[in-house]
Amino acid sequence: MNDKILQDLEDFQPEEESKQFPRLRRIFLVVAGIIALGLMLSYVFVTFPIADIIQGRMQSTTILDNKLTINNILIILDDSVREELQQAFLKQQKTEFSACLTGKVKKAGGAGGGSAGGNGVDNVSVGGSGVSDVGGVEVEVGRKEYHITSFYFPKMYRQLFNQVVFESCSPETLILLHTHPYKRCSASSTDLNTLRTAQQANPDVLMMVLCEKERVAVYGELR
Repeated sequence: MNDKILQDLEDFQPEEESKQFPRLRRIFLVVAGIIALGLMLSYVFVTFPIADIIQGRMQSTTILDNKLTINNILIILDDSVREELQQAFLKQQKTEFSACLTGKVKKAGGAGGGSAGGNGVDNVSVGGSGVSDVGGVEVEVGRKEYHITSFYFPKMYRQLFNQVVFESCSPETLILLHTHPYKRCSASSTDLNTLRTAQQANPDVLMMVLCEKERVAVYGELR
């Protein structure tokens, strides 16, 4: 009797073990697959700046009818300015470049605002509606309108794929523009420090990063 029980146990154990091996193998394959997927995704994110592209997409906007609206800022580009900058961007894909944009900025203030001063800034008064007609465009109180009519390329000391070192723009400059590699629209910490320095001389200065033919990121109010 005991011999029979022992024999039955010996016959039973290999069967149980044979059922466990496929289960362990499946678990091992799943874990190995997850690890391989993680390594592949890490390689993709390190090799290709996907995170930078996604962040830049969220921080940028498209130029529509030569106009950009960002928070309380309206930017209007003359046709010639937009076309020349876009052509320069398409021609200089291998290196970044910088441009100094000039024109006029108008501020919509409260009732009783004054006329344009010597700094090229118009203070436009508004009535009880809280809206002013500035250059044919309704501008809410506290909103600024930048009308860019011309630009020039400053002297550039070094131009790389992801960097440009250039001479400071003139005090009349309203927008500091420079390009970034395709689809990488976010400004770097160096870019923002440059803007802060420029705003110490002219609080109305903005920074624009051109990263596609029709897409830019605009920065201001950093003080």
